[in-house]
Amino acid sequence: MSRTLEVWKTIGCVSAVEEGKGVKELASALADLSAAEASKRLAASRVLERAARMESNASRKEALGCRTVTEALIKALEDTEANVVQNALIAIAEIGRRYFKDDLAYPTVVRLLGSPQQLTRNWAIAAAVVLREAASLPDVLPLARDKSAKVRAEVVRSATGLARFSNLPAAARSDLQALAVVAAADKDEQVRDYAANLARALADTSGQGENG
Repeated sequence: MSRTLEVWKTIGCVSAVEEGKGVKELASALADLSAAEASKRLAASRVLERAARMESNASRKEALGCRTVTEALIKALEDTEANVVQNALIAIAEIGRRYFKDDLAYPTVVRLLGSPQQLTRNWAIAAAVVLREAASLPDVLPLARDKSAKVRAEVVRSATGLARFSNLPAAARSDLQALAVVAAADKDEQVRDYAANLARALADTSGQGENG
């Protein structure tokens, strides 16, 4: 057993997972996220991003759904390489969606909402909404007027997920209704399409907004 895997098992991330190529690859990637060489960090971030996106199962939950993994990913959000940051954001969002929401990531995720990289802003929106749901709206909604249509679309898409699956407080529902109106007039067709989806989701769940 590699030292990295031994440490990972000791701290409880893979205590019951069968040792195998997949687990060893994840353990190696976790260690390489802090490597001096940018190429190693990038390769490691890709391994973790791909693993986080894969279909959920008990083994992946045990391997990925713990703070040891998310702490390493949070550190990677500070990387100087934009692609490493993006992969770490994707992994945090997908791990949060499937296994474990680590709120310690939220402050850095919010900072990345202001990234000059469009794809980074997109995934920061997704991660923020996954981590804090309706409580993320004050941070996320300003990007509904972002210069990038893809970013505006992501705001509306993520908001639609909240409207469909959350028992929203009245204030959050009001915010999403206002977003739907603004987005419906957007110059971008995809944003307008997402606005229509958001309006329908709000209408379908209109009886659930009583938690003000």
